[in-house]
Amino acid sequence: MTLSRNRERRRKRTIAWMIVLALFICLPLLVQAADDDDEEEILEFDKPALAVPIPTIKFTNITVTDEGEDDLKTIDVPWLAEYLNGVYQYAIGMATIIAAVMMMVGGFQYLTAGGDATRVAKGKEKIKNAILGLFLTLSAYLILRTVNPEMTVLGALTIQVVERIEIEFEMSSEDGFPSGGIPEKCAEAIRKAKEEHKCTLEGGIVAPVTGKQVSCNYHFKDADYDYTKIKAIDTGGSWGDALKSPVNGKAYVWDGAKTAHKNVGGNCVVIVTASGNVSLCHLKDFVKADGTPLQSGEQVSAGDQIGHVGGRCCQGQEPPSRYKAAERGWCRFPGTPCTDNQKVETCDCQTWQDGGNTSGPHVHITFNDKENYLLSCLVFQ
Repeated sequence: MTLSRNRERRRKRTIAWMIVLALFICLPLLVQAADDDDEEEILEFDKPALAVPIPTIKFTNITVTDEGEDDLKTIDVPWLAEYLNGVYQYAIGMATIIAAVMMMVGGFQYLTAGGDATRVAKGKEKIKNAILGLFLTLSAYLILRTVNPEMTVLGALTIQVVERIEIEFEMSSEDGFPSGGIPEKCAEAIRKAKEEHKCTLEGGIVAPVTGKQVSCNYHFKDADYDYTKIKAIDTGGSWGDALKSPVNGKAYVWDGAKTAHKNVGGNCVVIVTASGNVSLCHLKDFVKADGTPLQSGEQVSAGDQIGHVGGRCCQGQEPPSRYKAAERGWCRFPGTPCTDNQKVETCDCQTWQDGGNTSGPHVHITFNDKENYLLSCLVFQ
């Protein structure tokens, strides 16, 4: 009788230790970290730093979803989802450990009961409750994952990107004010533009902005005199001439010295309208008629002074080799260089950064509009 009882105890002890061993073997599988998304890292920001580190939380980079050609549509911030996912994984791991400990305690009580029915019952109850608790903890996740794995995936916080204002500058053409075009064909392009397309821009584009004539040059010729392809024109101007806004809109100042790595226009002013923007480049300064500097974001009306004509590169300056000003030696104006484009200075020339890729004083106008063509909106005064 005693031998049979000892065998029964050994059998139960073996079963209990097998349960404990199985839990420790399976524990690493239950607390696996979620796979890292294989998304392209586009934006770099400082990731959140937790006051109390949690090992299952790993923050990744913010990403940008591109839903169209060169258009950034949404910014995806995964940090909240990663935090909740990490906390859940950590909770699952802790629940598993607690269940394992309770099974061990219950198994120990069961094995050391020594025939005490009360201790045996308590040991069994702890083991049962631990298994039941672990089952309830995991069952919700397993059911959702079985039905649809996407139901267990927390998505990133998606922020809609405000539509960008596309501002373009003439990047490859030779700036200057040579003729180059055939006057009759230039006049025909303007006539066709006005006949075939009605400009919806309020007031149109008042030209010329300096009081000088518009050039019939390579901007017409390179577009084969097709008004639908012409996005830029040159208008004459002398050094220091007052420059007026051609449209109503918000003006933004582009300092040539700060944007020289990507802009061959030198000092520029971009005026944003309801349907697009107009940029004017090769400025000497950004000073209004009252002598105060033009501020970025300032509302201007057609005819308001926004600066003065520049476009003289100082003698001895060495612009990048890709500039026509470097190839043709246009940096030949001697005298005192300008140093502050926020003031009206008595000076003779500019650095190549502020002057831009120019052959001499004139104004380069670039028109970017989603509804209109440049030539159809020109208003000659």
